[in-house]
Amino acid sequence: MTDPTGSSSTAADLCGRYLAALADRDVEALAALFAEDSVSEFPFSPVAGKRIVKGVPAEAEFLAYILGLLEHIEISELEIIAVTRDLAFAEFASDCVTRGGDSYQNRYIVRVDSEAGRITRWREYFDPKATETVK
Repeated sequence: MTDPTGSSSTAADLCGRYLAALADRDVEALAALFAEDSVSEFPFSPVAGKRIVKGVPAEAEFLAYILGLLEHIEISELEIIAVTRDLAFAEFASDCVTRGGDSYQNRYIVRVDSEAGRITRWREYFDPKATETVK
């Protein structure tokens, strides 16, 4: 999305588009939101190898992995706060069903940095204890 001045999407716009594409389970749309040198961070991930993801190919692989664990994703209670054009924070909840049929719910705080209409950094905080139901 661009505004009349020709500027690219804001970090807040990108965050909303990311969460919509996640709920739609659209890996291609998700990966297209990231800058080539992007970094996603999940500091509380219970899987050490899944705490930092760098670059579009790795972002797509990681997102496909996550979507492979979940049958259904519903995002609610979404609040996105635009700090600047290139920085936004979001808080939201998820209500998901795992591939194994278990319920998975969590709350998230996300920092989104962007440049030239692409996500350059996605830093996501969540309760790692809640992820124990995801298999």
